[in-house]
Amino acid sequence: LTPGQTGAHPGRALADTLLGDVEGRAKALGIHTDFVVRIPSRFDFDYYDLSVLLGNALENALEACRKVPEVKRYIRAVTRIQGNLLFIEVANSYEGLFSIKPFSRLPSTTQQDKQNHGSGLQDIRRCAAKYNGQVDVQTRRRDDMPEFCLSIVLQAPQNQVKHG
Repeated sequence: LTPGQTGAHPGRALADTLLGDVEGRAKALGIHTDFVVRIPSRFDFDYYDLSVLLGNALENALEACRKVPEVKRYIRAVTRIQGNLLFIEVANSYEGLFSIKPFSRLPSTTQQDKQNHGSGLQDIRRCAAKYNGQVDVQTRRRDDMPEFCLSIVLQAPQNQVKHG
């Protein structure tokens, strides 16, 4: 469904728009994408928060993939529901090294312009905290290639009552 159609859920429409935009830009950069993202209507997150969570995660993945040989570029985004928890995982290929900030335990930006870049993961963490959530980053190997994985866990908002 698209916005304006009966039964359309705005959170899902926003997620679809973000994913569609990233998918188009990824294709132009030779990045393979695999997105299986579902936001059930009971997870009625604030639009701004949803755009911060998904937008920053996907932008970071796009940026990391630019540094990888084209044949090895990929971004995978999946969601999973367990009870009142929404699990979001965004994984991507990457090359090179990055450092972890001691206080936040989040990776430092690899962008040259450090004044205007590097707050995306902190913003994700702040948004996740609003939903009693957590953020974890890890690296692992997949098909003999380094993979960066961002995991976000969020609780469904409890203070919102659905009508109709």
